[in-house]
Amino acid sequence: MVQQYRTINGLALEVFVGSFAGLLMGISVQGAQGELYKGVYVKPYTLLSPAPLEFLVPLYGLLIGLAVGLAGAPAGVKIFGEEKPVYWREAAAGHNRVSYYIGKTFASVYRLTLSSLHFAAIYYFLATPMLSFGTQFLVTFLMFFGVYGLAAIVSMLVKRENANLLAVVFGLFAAVFCGYGPTLTQASDWNIIFIWEMSFNKWGAEAMYSASLEPYRGVFDIDASAEQFGYTLGQVGKDLGIMFVIGIVQRVVAFGLLIWTNRDKQR
Repeated sequence: MVQQYRTINGLALEVFVGSFAGLLMGISVQGAQGELYKGVYVKPYTLLSPAPLEFLVPLYGLLIGLAVGLAGAPAGVKIFGEEKPVYWREAAAGHNRVSYYIGKTFASVYRLTLSSLHFAAIYYFLATPMLSFGTQFLVTFLMFFGVYGLAAIVSMLVKRENANLLAVVFGLFAAVFCGYGPTLTQASDWNIIFIWEMSFNKWGAEAMYSASLEPYRGVFDIDASAEQFGYTLGQVGKDLGIMFVIGIVQRVVAFGLLIWTNRDKQR
């Protein structure tokens, strides 16, 4: 924690980037005044329905994922990208590798918490979405959590000077596989849905979609809207849990790479 505190300027920059990303996302949707969804009325009022507006909620699942990837990937690379020489020295001295890795991981949690909190607070204030702030924050936090895990894997595989760019690219890839386009329905038809299910952004977008549409149940046919994209409604807790598990698996993979790469420098 002392080491993290000494890099307070880096933390301030990370928080600023997260806040600015939330500001951009919030401003972009402010004109909708919180009404990101209009579907088809339930029967027998179907013929009186307004023009459907069913794509905006999945679109913002994509855009928020892109913003989080851009804001979080470089910060995630810094956790281990600049620490590998220190780790090699500690490992060669006989210190416990698992304790070192867990300590570094836990010490960085407050950084991604602050970044995601600022992002979610500013976005929520400006966009006024239908889901609760708690759900919006948890989704944003777990998106940052996933991006940091992805960045940790990248930082173990490539040099520090190349890791930032590559981590951002992988973060953008993860955001694209959120179910907006190609949709989950299309992915299922192509028998490659497993690619989307490996992306934490897919589960985050599904959680936001479900939480945003549930208030309209009984007014609009939200099940028909969800079917177009392939999202499953009413499982926000499961979506958040899977996002957390994906983040943990990413960190386990990163730890394995940390141990098995550059073994000659750890002796």
